[in-house]
Amino acid sequence: MRFQLLLTNLVLLQFITSCNQQLQNEQKDEVSIAQPIRLELNLSGNSRSSRFLGTYDEIDRLTLDLNRVYGNRKVVTGMELNKDNQTSKWIGSVDKLIVGFDYTITGHAYKTYDNGTSVEIFRGETLHTVDEGVNTISLRMSPLLDDRNLSVPRITRMERPFQMSTGDSDNITISVDTVSEDDNAEDGKLFYRFRVVDNLTGMAIDDPVLTGSFSSRSGALQKEGGKYPDISSRYTAPDNRSTQKIQIRVTNELEIGVTSHFNIFITDNISISSGVNNSPVILSLNGERTGFSSLRWTLTVKDDGPFSNLDVAWDYLFGEALVFEDFGRNEETTHQGLMFSTLKGYQDTDSGMVLVTVCENNVPGYSGCSYGSNASTSISLELIPYAFQQPLVCDGNDCITESIFGLGRFGYTYLK
Repeated sequence: MRFQLLLTNLVLLQFITSCNQQLQNEQKDEVSIAQPIRLELNLSGNSRSSRFLGTYDEIDRLTLDLNRVYGNRKVVTGMELNKDNQTSKWIGSVDKLIVGFDYTITGHAYKTYDNGTSVEIFRGETLHTVDEGVNTISLRMSPLLDDRNLSVPRITRMERPFQMSTGDSDNITISVDTVSEDDNAEDGKLFYRFRVVDNLTGMAIDDPVLTGSFSSRSGALQKEGGKYPDISSRYTAPDNRSTQKIQIRVTNELEIGVTSHFNIFITDNISISSGVNNSPVILSLNGERTGFSSLRWTLTVKDDGPFSNLDVAWDYLFGEALVFEDFGRNEETTHQGLMFSTLKGYQDTDSGMVLVTVCENNVPGYSGCSYGSNASTSISLELIPYAFQQPLVCDGNDCITESIFGLGRFGYTYLK
């Protein structure tokens, strides 16, 4: 019995001694082989997707995490690299790498917003065996999905010239806002684009000689002081008599947005002895929610002839079968006034286009006001779901408002 116990202790002692010697040798080798290693990183991978957080040209910071495969030991976390603008390589040095050992290298690419915050937009991982001196690593980066809940832009007001002479310039001003289903939605950066499109096909025309030019054709908007600044661009008319159909497109960072069109009539700068009879000019079009299922529209119109000689046609296209009712008008001056109508049956989820046409009814051959009639002017406004809030109804001190998601789905919210 004593002999067996002695033999067991002897074997255990030899095992411990062998382990200690192996550990000392490993530590000794690690100390003797570990040396500063220069890393040069080449990036590759997909550059863009409309629902990704960013592109390669937006990367302004790159960090590495290094994990030694042997022993599964993390040796470096968040090491920042410097970019060589001539070679487009990201370069850095690491002190505690062992030549000949395998390391898992994870790269994190970030972009920085104007407010100083940064977000990771790309990530990649590779297995690399460390060599002496310079180590060139090719790291394939995958873009990260943008899972933010962004609000949707809408156009609230447009100020633009109706008629211009050839070669003249005038301002176009667009006011924008956002709407969302979720109160937690983020108002991110908005992007806008002006272009001239063909009247029949709607395809873009890129020849400035035929279409004129914009001082600011495209750009981005950041919310300032709780609101987005107006989009402003100065349009220069071409040197030819024509009708230019202008398209304005406003989108969020996921490229979801709204598009609107309007016409600018370009005329020759010719002196004539007789008078010129211009078509009606639509100064503004405003919509207001007046009930759970109604939108009240107000149109401001001006003409060189009497306001009493103007007719209006209200149409709702590309959406639900809604109708206009409760028509009215209010003459402010001899040549200017307001026209009213109410869109009945409107729901929060409806999407379509409001088309309004104003016609002069004293022209030869007049048979009713409609889109494309002689001596007429049309304006369209594209609606998106949830563009108009449900009204707040108060009875004494108690107020209720219908949920923006529709009555019957979430019921009422009571406010005190």
